[in-house]
Amino acid sequence: METISITLNSPVYGHQLSYANTFLKHQLLKRFICGASRFSPTSVPPALLERMVRVDVLQNIFLASYKYSVPLITEPLTKASRYRLDAASYKYAESSDVFVFYPGAGLGTMRKLRRNGGKQSPCCILDMPTSHPAFIKRELACERACTKKTPFLETRCLAEIEEADGILVGSDFSKRTFIEFGVPAQKIRVVGYCSNTRVMSGYRKETSGEVLRVLFVGQITARKGIRYLVDAMKSLDPSRVELLLVGAFSKEFDRSCLNGLPFRCRHLGVLRGESLSKAFAESSVLVLPSVEDGFGLVVPEAMAHSVPVLVSQNAGACELVSDGVGGGVFPARDVEKLASLLRCYQIDSQKLDTDSRDARRKWSENRDSRVIEERLLKAVSGFAEHSSDSL
Repeated sequence: METISITLNSPVYGHQLSYANTFLKHQLLKRFICGASRFSPTSVPPALLERMVRVDVLQNIFLASYKYSVPLITEPLTKASRYRLDAASYKYAESSDVFVFYPGAGLGTMRKLRRNGGKQSPCCILDMPTSHPAFIKRELACERACTKKTPFLETRCLAEIEEADGILVGSDFSKRTFIEFGVPAQKIRVVGYCSNTRVMSGYRKETSGEVLRVLFVGQITARKGIRYLVDAMKSLDPSRVELLLVGAFSKEFDRSCLNGLPFRCRHLGVLRGESLSKAFAESSVLVLPSVEDGFGLVVPEAMAHSVPVLVSQNAGACELVSDGVGGGVFPARDVEKLASLLRCYQIDSQKLDTDSRDARRKWSENRDSRVIEERLLKAVSGFAEHSSDSL
């Protein structure tokens, strides 16, 4: 790959941390403008810390407001933190060849670069971890979870999609949603994400003859389709099934769907590291019933713990088990299909154990981060070359 300099920004670590490490490894990273809290337990290599510019004051306040459910300041803080991240990026992006930015955190810098740099402005690439905003809005409207007023991030992101030189997405599913809403296919590159292997410390214990423990990990929100999972589980033998919820409740989630359940349901809160590994070890199967999910990193994380996965077709990670090995795929909102898949595990412990071993094997076969690195570098260099040729 031709040597270029890259400025990357993100309000969180997420997959962007692996992107930053990849750019650093190949001596391409100029700066990583990061809004992730400095108090985060996530380990950052010393070499990357030297290239990191922290913009985390607003993010720390935002996390506190979210943790203590203060919705009146959460939305303004989201807006302010993205503006701050955007503004902090220009200083470094203007002397870079490529600017890779997070949704809502690059529009100002991108426009200023083109206004001040003219034809010599850096290539601007949107790193999009979700589906197209219009697709999300349509799906959430079906859940009656869409506000009447167009959210700040949606409006800003639509402009970034239109004006960016290229878009990075995590799955073929996400790419299809962009094409559906008019984005040219050649403007989109599927890179994919690696799971955080530092979390993976054990194998799922055998659960033959035990209660089927169904695990969900993620923000508990309408977008994740929790109510469809609950409805599917109602058709199972309630004495032999249990639902484990890991994550924080969003303010708009209707908790009434969790009232009066015929089976046991436990909310374990937000778990990370070894605590999350323990939850995987205690579970029989992970279900990701999302009505929209650009990828779903929890899926490969579960597979690494030998936990089979059942994934909605509206989650990008469904591609990991589309062949039915190590789990299964079901249409979003299809309660009967999901119930059928769960029932198979409840009555057939041998299938559960077989899928557990297959899940771990598939994760082992596909864990090579070099594949993701190659896709990322090829996508970025391709966009940069095309941008240069069009000058």
